[in-house]
Amino acid sequence: MFCHVTINPGSTHHFHPAMLKRSTLEKGKDIMPRTYRRKTSWGSTPLEEIERAASEVKGGKSIRSVAKERQIDRSTLRRYIKKRDTQEVKSVGYSGTASAKRVFSEEVEKELAEHIKKLAEQFHGISPKKCRELALELAGRNNIPTPSNWTEKGLAGKEWFKNFLARHHLSCRMPEATSLGRATAFNKTTVGEFFDNLAKVIDRYKFPPNMIFNVDETGVTTVQTPKQVVAEKGKKQVGSITSAERGELVTVVCAVNATGNAVPPMFIFPRVRYKDH
Repeated sequence: MFCHVTINPGSTHHFHPAMLKRSTLEKGKDIMPRTYRRKTSWGSTPLEEIERAASEVKGGKSIRSVAKERQIDRSTLRRYIKKRDTQEVKSVGYSGTASAKRVFSEEVEKELAEHIKKLAEQFHGISPKKCRELALELAGRNNIPTPSNWTEKGLAGKEWFKNFLARHHLSCRMPEATSLGRATAFNKTTVGEFFDNLAKVIDRYKFPPNMIFNVDETGVTTVQTPKQVVAEKGKKQVGSITSAERGELVTVVCAVNATGNAVPPMFIFPRVRYKDH
């Protein structure tokens, strides 16, 4: 089937849809964004406002006049009145397709999200793959129907997982290696005891702000990681000269007092007999 298209006034062109380039057809994939943003205000009227408008219509006014007076879409008001006569209405407008096709209910998803957050707070966070497996296991134990690709792959889909993170304020983070001693010591009881002792010391000796220091230490390696360089494509090994391949860790201690003044940083080198160089 050929199409008749007018591009410029006075000139016409005939073409077949198969003549379109593949890249032109594939551009349609980007028309619908992953996160949809509404472009109209239909169905966004507060429930209380549209309920008052429906009461006025029930009192004898016409839908057109009430909609114009309260600046409400006429179709929205008519649909709300028709729906209210048959069932209880909890929201205005149509329910989204995504919420209708959602695998879990809001209560189940919230429970799953709270469980994942609690595991992360206890330093036992689970990986994205484990989270998707847990979602499939949760659905199986509660007899919740799932898409066929979930069962085939043995875990929840990537699209569901991405939307699940967005709905419950979650994200994939790189955890910091934390020892068991640090994890168990940092709790409400230990921190509370520390500040109780701090308050007793300050009340006893009346330290001024310039004598209260906050000290922290960090480790710095003697060999820094080289930056990217431009080299031949396909070359198996690309090197950059450094002082050594494996450096030693140097501890840097910094201290700042309560008035904002800092002392010069102190370096602790791992040497029994220190050498100037």
